[in-house]
Amino acid sequence: MKRFLMTGAFLTISVFAAGSAFADDAEICTKVTSMAEAENKAAPAKLDDVTTDTGAVFDCGAKTYESTFELSLATAGLPSGWQDRLQMAWNKGLCADADVHAAITAGWSAKAKYKFQDGVEYATVAKCE
Repeated sequence: MKRFLMTGAFLTISVFAAGSAFADDAEICTKVTSMAEAENKAAPAKLDDVTTDTGAVFDCGAKTYESTFELSLATAGLPSGWQDRLQMAWNKGLCADADVHAAITAGWSAKAKYKFQDGVEYATVAKCE
């Protein structure tokens, strides 16, 4: 489970950050829109043994980025509290990056939606302090 949590966080950091500081909302929009388009062109992309990236949606007006993942795991097999660990891993993975942290604290949203093998869906939004 830890592997798929970090894979999702890493993917979003890579898309959001693009290796340089953002000057403003317009720059974030330009960079991330092209990256989301590339991610969608590659989707579905097998990220590891259990995680498939099914694409991304980026809305400049709403200041949102959303990655979607399908997992070949059933939630019944996950340890108790997996939702809290997923949220903590998402926050830690994204907020540790200065560019992503700045974008999120400036009002942008980074969301991950997961669909499990048993049909359960779960979403988490990064929260940086």
